[in-house]
Amino acid sequence: MDDDPLILSAADVTDVVRRVVSQQAPEELEVVDAVADAWRRGELSNRRPRGAPGAAVGFGVEDVLLAQLLFPIVSAAVGQVLGTIALEPGRLGRKRRTAGPGPAGPDSVKAAGVAEAGLPVRLTAEQAENLRGACERHARTLGLSSAKARVLADAVLGALTGR
Repeated sequence: MDDDPLILSAADVTDVVRRVVSQQAPEELEVVDAVADAWRRGELSNRRPRGAPGAAVGFGVEDVLLAQLLFPIVSAAVGQVLGTIALEPGRLGRKRRTAGPGPAGPDSVKAAGVAEAGLPVRLTAEQAENLRGACERHARTLGLSSAKARVLADAVLGALTGR
């Protein structure tokens, strides 16, 4: 795998969150889309969320939905370790294969030699370990215990890579 950043879309991040929620707190699946919409609007941040839309499961942090915690954890870890998250349409799971920045826009990204990556993604052992560590750090920052942060980091890595 080369050193070019992996570009994930907001839909990819939402898919990872949905997979983790289905494993860890399936009762929250009905609110994942609402939380995803709030995240896309910038209403979720990389700090501890306050309150919860609807009934809270309390995944180690009082009155906070797991989905509310996952969007900041996943987006921060992916951005830190793998590359960027494309919020605009047309860049779903694509990976740059050209040297240097290409022309702007979804159509020109295709013309610049971008290949479909999609989910699951392939990571090197180093990338996987760095992503796991970043997820754990961000989860602990949001108030999870070390044990719960490890569980979520493993679940995020599994959802992203299909393992």
